[in-house]
Amino acid sequence: QVRVTPQMDRLGPRFKSDAPKVAEALAALDPAEVARAVEAGEAVRVTVGDREVSVEPADVEVRRETPEHLLAADAGPVTVVLDTQITPELLVEGLARDIVRHVQQYRKELDLNIEDRIHLGWAAESEELCRAIAEWRDYVMAETLALRMEPDVGGGPSKRVKIGGAELTIQIRTA
Repeated sequence: QVRVTPQMDRLGPRFKSDAPKVAEALAALDPAEVARAVEAGEAVRVTVGDREVSVEPADVEVRRETPEHLLAADAGPVTVVLDTQITPELLVEGLARDIVRHVQQYRKELDLNIEDRIHLGWAAESEELCRAIAEWRDYVMAETLALRMEPDVGGGPSKRVKIGGAELTIQIRTA
């Protein structure tokens, strides 16, 4: 959001008793257009009564305000805005990627060869982790070279990891 604020300490000496009218006329304009002109170093023309006056860039303060979940950066005439809000879809995808990372780390700890195919057992109490595994099952299997992936750890060695504040137990058996 763009806010344009007339600088009354500058408008007053220039426009005397018309300064409030100049500020009012400036406020009636589209703030984005005023900001574009001011940032380009151009004067803004406003109508006060029956005459047109020129408001200089130094007579106006331009402020860009962004909501907390947005980050903005200016690069000359271009502004880039990044939405940092994590949607449920992004959360689930991030959990799936963390699952892959932990399985790959466990493969490394078990000294498996990079091309070894595995059977992957898992157990999770978190709804989000279960959803991530369900929705991203093909991805997890492809990335970890799993031929089977089942919600069962059974007997044998396993590893517990924390993902997103929840515990996941993973078990790897070579195929």
